[in-house]
Amino acid sequence: AFPQKTIDAITTGIYRATVGAINEMISQMMLDRKSRPKIVLSGGNASRVVNQFPDNSVVRKNLVIDGLIIIGKKLIWD
Repeated sequence: AFPQKTIDAITTGIYRATVGAINEMISQMMLDRKSRPKIVLSGGNASRVVNQFPDNSVVRKNLVIDGLIIIGKKLIWD
């Protein structure tokens, strides 16, 4: 069903644009690598879109923080 209110239309548009952009990246990566990439989703709404990518996807809530910790440790101990 199509949204009936402006805010619902905006929310739906953002959701569909996000899912479409991810699907486009998957398609491009599959052409390049000949295999389906693992999808790592992060951010406040990752749990809302992960169900659109049931094959080989995961939500990492603290992906950026985890990466900064790894970089920080490498800078300190290397």
